[in-house]
Amino acid sequence: QAYVKNGQKNVNSELKWNPLTEYKTLMDEANQYPPKVVRSDLIIPTALRNPNSVIDLFSTIPTDQFQYKYLEETTFTNNAAEVAEAAAFGESALAMTEKTEEIRKVGVSIPVTEELLADVSSVQGYLDSRLRTMLNLRLDDVLIGGSGVAPILKGLLNVSGINTFNFSSYAGNLGRIGQLHQAITEIRKDAFMEPDAIIMHPSDWNDTVTEVTADFAGTSGQGYAAKNPLFVTAGNYQSGVTPNIWGLKVVPTTAISAGTVLMGTFGGGLAAHIVTRAGISVAMSDSHSDFFTKDKVMMKASMRVGFPVYRPAAFCSITNY
Repeated sequence: QAYVKNGQKNVNSELKWNPLTEYKTLMDEANQYPPKVVRSDLIIPTALRNPNSVIDLFSTIPTDQFQYKYLEETTFTNNAAEVAEAAAFGESALAMTEKTEEIRKVGVSIPVTEELLADVSSVQGYLDSRLRTMLNLRLDDVLIGGSGVAPILKGLLNVSGINTFNFSSYAGNLGRIGQLHQAITEIRKDAFMEPDAIIMHPSDWNDTVTEVTADFAGTSGQGYAAKNPLFVTAGNYQSGVTPNIWGLKVVPTTAISAGTVLMGTFGGGLAAHIVTRAGISVAMSDSHSDFFTKDKVMMKASMRVGFPVYRPAAFCSITNY
């Protein structure tokens, strides 16, 4: 019995143990007792390009119709001339053709629980802002490259009649900036208008302002001498300089693909307009699917716009830039 009870015959063993003073595991912040930290309300949004970089180039007008109709002068016959005494005046002619631009809807939605809306006071304003940004990003894209297949707006690059150049075929001496000036000239002589902006990918703008062009004179026997070196310094490296070239504002944006440049007369409503049937509206409802029984809400944002291009020749694209 003594052996069973004490572990060794006729020898008593005793261990005094106090659970309040035992240390089995090191207490630290990393594993045992992390300190309380209150999360900041700050939200770092996804890095996005300026959603209005292209939109802001155009003039905007309202309409209260489901279509936007206008008249285009398609016949201009000018028979003005000097007239001899008692001779008849030459008769001129004008004719108009009605044009129609469809108003298209652009929309986006996002589901959210009623608990989140109730418990976080700022979430509704945050979602409202992000939905508006999403709409503007889409419109910014389609103004340039929209296919025109209903219900998508037709962007400038797909409008019939705009001028276009392929930079791989450029034969001038000034490289990229020479091709840009040729596009300016094309707009001047075809549309009789002055372009006001150039849209290009940031990588293409980098290649433009850092390009060095030169041709060479001489023979292999006499040696070659470079002539006409050219380096564009983009404002001589001064801070706060707005990108521009040949006197035109440059909009570096990823809304246009690298290798494609778009130039034109964007502002003033002379060559194109953004027509708004309804500005951006944001609404929310639980009348969607089974959202009512699940305490969910669908937030949605939409706008209705048209994009008539009156003078396609006032725009010029450059490919393989």
